[in-house]
Amino acid sequence: MQRKLRVYLFIFLLTVLVVSVGTSSLRNKSSNTGAYLSDTGKSGARIGLAKFADVLSLKEGTSKARYYSKPGHKPLVATLEEGKLSLDFGEVQSGAMPHFSDVFRVTNLSAEPLQIEFKLSEEVNTLFDKVGLAKEGPVDSGQTEKVVFKLKLSKDVEKKTFEGKLSIIIANTSIKTDTPLKITVL
Repeated sequence: MQRKLRVYLFIFLLTVLVVSVGTSSLRNKSSNTGAYLSDTGKSGARIGLAKFADVLSLKEGTSKARYYSKPGHKPLVATLEEGKLSLDFGEVQSGAMPHFSDVFRVTNLSAEPLQIEFKLSEEVNTLFDKVGLAKEGPVDSGQTEKVVFKLKLSKDVEKKTFEGKLSIIIANTSIKTDTPLKITVL
């Protein structure tokens, strides 16, 4: 009986030690970009303690920005610098409804399928008809999907540079990242 008690005590202390070391190493990482958040989600996916970069990778797509004032200047809409994504759609004519079929790509790094949501800030929300994955539904583990944008600029939209943000959210969790977004209406 005493031996069994010692074994249980040893297992308990070992568990406390492992949890303590794991928690302190996560705290040390919290100075990195991104917040550590925990949620099990309604889909049953157990994300656990994670930051955005642990579960989803972002990469530039092939869609190019348009610049009427700079002929021949066609940079990618999405740029990735020091691990941060930013979006610049360039110059777009009022009344236009261009479609960008591969602005950036998301790769699911987790072991579970992820439902990804996109939310535009109010400064730019009315300029877009669609923001989402090229293929509807969850992104399976290891899978990469393109993110598409469709603009809907009325003829009477104010002609100026609009700056806002795109929030990329792992559904049913608090895990998200915000990406700056810019578009100039001519």
